[in-house]
Amino acid sequence: MLNIYLTTIIIIIIILTTTIVILIIINIIIITTTTPTIIIVIINIIIITTIIIIVIIVIIIIITTTIIIIIIITTIIIIIITTTTTTTIIIIIIIINTTTTSIITTTTIVMITITITIIITTTTTITTTIIIVIINIIIIIINTTTTTTIILTIIIVIINIITTTTIVMITITITIIIINTTNTIILTIIIVIINIIIIIITIVINTIILTIVIINIIINITTTIVIIINIIIITTTTTIILTIIIVIINIIIIIITTTIIIEIIVIIIIITTTTIIIITIISIIIIIINTTTTTTIINIIVTLFIHQLFSSLSDENWVELVNTHSTRMGNSSAKLNPFIHVNGSAKSKLNTEPSGGPQRLKMKVEELESQVKKKDEELSVQQHQIKQLEEQLAQNNQVIADISDALRTKCLQISSLQEALKKQRDLELMNSPTEASQRLSGLVRETLNKRKGAKAGVSAEPSSRTYDSSSLPKFYFESARVWKEPSVKKFLTDALNKNRYLKRLEGQQLRDMVECMYEKTYQKGEYVIKQGEAGNHLFVLADGNLDVYQNNKLLTSITVWTTFGELAILYNCTRTASVKAASNVRTWVLDREVFHNIMRMTAEARHEQHRNFLRSVSLLANLPEDKLTKIVDCLEVEYYDKGDYVIREGEEGNTFYIIANGKIKVTQSTKDYEEPQVINTLQKGDYFGEKALISDDVRSANIIADEDGVECLVIDRETFTQTVGTFDELKKYLQGYVETLARDDKKRNAKRSRSSIPSSPLSSDQVQLKEKDFTSSLSFRNLEIITTLGVGGFGRVELVKVKNENMTFALKCIKKRHIVDNRQEEHIHSERRILSETCSPFIVKMYRTFRDSKFVYMLLEACLGGEVWSLLRDRGSFDENTAKFCVGCVTEAFEYLHKKGIIYRDLKPENLMLDSDGYVKLVDFGFAKKIRCGQKTWTFCGTPEYVAPEIILNKGHGLSVDFWSLGILIFELLTGSPPFTGSDQMITYTFILKGMEKMDFPKKITKRPGDLIRKLCKQNPSERLGNMKNGITDIKKHRWFTGFSWSGLKERSLTSPLKRELKGPTDHSYFDNYPPEDEIPPDELSGWDIDF
Repeated sequence: MLNIYLTTIIIIIIILTTTIVILIIINIIIITTTTPTIIIVIINIIIITTIIIIVIIVIIIIITTTIIIIIIITTIIIIIITTTTTTTIIIIIIIINTTTTSIITTTTIVMITITITIIITTTTTITTTIIIVIINIIIIIINTTTTTTIILTIIIVIINIITTTTIVMITITITIIIINTTNTIILTIIIVIINIIIIIITIVINTIILTIVIINIIINITTTIVIIINIIIITTTTTIILTIIIVIINIIIIIITTTIIIEIIVIIIIITTTTIIIITIISIIIIIINTTTTTTIINIIVTLFIHQLFSSLSDENWVELVNTHSTRMGNSSAKLNPFIHVNGSAKSKLNTEPSGGPQRLKMKVEELESQVKKKDEELSVQQHQIKQLEEQLAQNNQVIADISDALRTKCLQISSLQEALKKQRDLELMNSPTEASQRLSGLVRETLNKRKGAKAGVSAEPSSRTYDSSSLPKFYFESARVWKEPSVKKFLTDALNKNRYLKRLEGQQLRDMVECMYEKTYQKGEYVIKQGEAGNHLFVLADGNLDVYQNNKLLTSITVWTTFGELAILYNCTRTASVKAASNVRTWVLDREVFHNIMRMTAEARHEQHRNFLRSVSLLANLPEDKLTKIVDCLEVEYYDKGDYVIREGEEGNTFYIIANGKIKVTQSTKDYEEPQVINTLQKGDYFGEKALISDDVRSANIIADEDGVECLVIDRETFTQTVGTFDELKKYLQGYVETLARDDKKRNAKRSRSSIPSSPLSSDQVQLKEKDFTSSLSFRNLEIITTLGVGGFGRVELVKVKNENMTFALKCIKKRHIVDNRQEEHIHSERRILSETCSPFIVKMYRTFRDSKFVYMLLEACLGGEVWSLLRDRGSFDENTAKFCVGCVTEAFEYLHKKGIIYRDLKPENLMLDSDGYVKLVDFGFAKKIRCGQKTWTFCGTPEYVAPEIILNKGHGLSVDFWSLGILIFELLTGSPPFTGSDQMITYTFILKGMEKMDFPKKITKRPGDLIRKLCKQNPSERLGNMKNGITDIKKHRWFTGFSWSGLKERSLTSPLKRELKGPTDHSYFDNYPPEDEIPPDELSGWDIDF
């Protein structure tokens, strides 16, 4: 098609050129025969009109032919689209694009040819008319100007033909390349872009050509004006010199005109060449991007150029060349084939094949593909590194945020201390102290400095005075719920999630908290929180401005949708700063009691649901409650999307699953079908894989999630075995469990049958019996206070002596008003009951209790060796043997308490006392609690640095919290400070929730104690050493205790490394000095202490 268009254009050019030559000859003949000028003009007009008519007819023929061809091609495309594949459609699109480009180019060439022809004819006619006036000069000008114009026209047409042909062939080349390298969408986009580029370049070139033609017209007009001037000069003068000047001027003008034309032709050639180079570069870039074999594509380009510009091959040969030259290969590359004539005879190769032939090309392709694959791998590695760096940056930002919070807290503390010092100085200046008061003040300062690092316990008030959580007051969620707009719920949820503590709670717990928050407004100048008052609410600022003050000093401001006061919902605490309304404000408030009930309600509901799931499993149905509870604690939640395989047929499995939510389908392979067939559907409450808890199990079916968000509770055999025991052990245990129940029934019946016989209430321990005999008749009036052993917010511990007896006790005096104000009555009752029931050499003894209108009293064993904490403070840290002995005593105390179902919950060096032999005893059972087997409790209590994660998160806790605190104790004994400390309690809790697994231990902690600490401080309570099937025995058998005599410890035959020399029963030299009590507490007569 392209060759037909080019041939037609060349014929038009030949006709035009011949006509122009004939026109020139006729003009010369007419001039030489002196025909009138009007005849010349008429003849020129006739000839020009004839030329225009011929050109128009040719254009009409070309356009008509093109339209017919387009219609035929369109019809063929429609037929092929309905019957062929995508590849054929792609080729058809390419053909249409190529054809369209050829038509655009051909039409442009024809229009330019018409324009040039008209301009040439007009110029020639004007020139010929002027020649009649002055023959000699006209002949010179005709011989110059006409020839130049014809040559210019021919050169322009030839350049345009070559440029356009080149562009078309490059388009075809790029199209062939794209076919072999891209997919349908990319192909279409590239073709459209290339066509747009080609059309723009063609328009630019044709614009340049038209500009050149206009310049040529200007030059011809200028020449004509000069000729007229020459004629005027010649007709008015005969001077030879003047004639010579005129001839010289004409020659100069002709030279200038010729020079301009040559320069313009050079510019056209440069622009055309640049365009060809740009298009070639674009083609090469596309080739490289699509990793097509470069050598093959270059050979195709060279072949096409040679064929179009220098070869005499026919259209059919060219088509055969393209068809045979580009052969599709499996790796999307093009392979060169020898050129073959249509009749099948061999034709000489236009390009010599590179050495190695197709084999070398194939190797080159493989090499390039290997390089691309390598680059992809390098890119993947770099992307992974970037992702790691981004994560590290996020972590660093979080650390910076934490440090900023800590710095702000430190500033608050410094401000508070400065204010306190200022007040103290003012007080000292106001009072004129006596010598005695100065000594007392120095004594107070010395004691306060010594006690500066002592840790205080915290506690939330219990919800009930009963041990059984099932008998707690019923919490009705619906009655506590407050209606809110969905947008408000969203803002509140986001505000809670931004809090570093609250964001660790479960999603359902946060949603319930939002539902129960109520709105409260404050006027400008009103206090939302007041420093020094007890806190009981969490706040979220919804509207307005709040300022934070400490000691009447402005510290900061609170922004909208910020949470504050969160510590108050965990436990009783005094507000350390004031929050004042700087404008009218609106807040959302949550009460502590509601918060604790939500935490308990959601955790208990989940625990009960999981427990019921396990009870439905026949294998586990008969397990005792404590072991079932441990399994519940071990359960982990896994989520699956629709289509995910939970289990695959034929795999070995060691995991047991319970469906908590969603549906699952079971498929199995059969002989009759190639694909596995659905044999069952499981839903919430169903379970599978229970055989894996007994032995290695080969899965007999596929388990596939049948809907999004399937939730399964899972436990693997290793965890099950460590927590509960092997199946063989369980079978033996269950049998023994039944026999034990039978024996217990017999004992209970026997006791009931002997109930009428009087029995002694005294202990079998003779020492205890003797002490009880003495203390039961001891009167409160017979006690004399010797000194103060300790002071706390609850009251004081005094060293007392029995009058006229060389016997001392520790008298714990507890302020009744303080207990009632902080709602700690249950803790005091619990401490009294537990101490009265215990009898262990590693637990302080309680002999009896007293009460009056101001205090309740506990008469305790006096441990005059002092506090472990003060000894640790003075030494800095303990060596491993000392720490091991101390931990051994605590472990024995825990073993005794846990057998009785008692959680201690307040382990720390401050609560460890040394007796006269240097043995460690647990004291202060204010947070201890007795629970049933497998039961959990919910009260937030303990020392912040020692509390376990489940206490902080209000998940409910059991005996395992004592093992966590034991790990923290080992750390503090070996290093002198606990592992988790922050500038405020919330930061400390944040550190605890991050865990100990990735913490770097100090060098003082060697490998064995470090391993024990990590195993005791597992985030999951069921995984902690001491809380698994072997209980505390696992702790005693740990490698750190290798060679340690547990029997010697129980028999008290070991020499304590903590033993101190005492001068007598009243020696209190190992205790700090405390000032006397000045303030007398008010009376409290509510009667809660009637049992004391």
